[in-house]
Amino acid sequence: MVDPRSSSRRFLTVKQVTEYHPGISERTLRHWIFGAKERRSWEKGEVKMIPGNGFDRVMIRKGTKILIDEVALFAWLDS
Repeated sequence: MVDPRSSSRRFLTVKQVTEYHPGISERTLRHWIFGAKERRSWEKGEVKMIPGNGFDRVMIRKGTKILIDEVALFAWLDS
């Protein structure tokens, strides 16, 4: 886990992440964001829970604005 008081943290927008790290596409990043938390689905009339991918530990969401912690992103990718 990254210390929130650490000065080495750098928060980037989705566009900035894709500009600084061309190996990560915007489409992939938005897919990770969508699947970050556990969500409900319905199958044959029954509620089914789909587990999250844990990406919510990497991002901060304030309204429609999403910021990605660059250090935590690579820690998440390594795990």
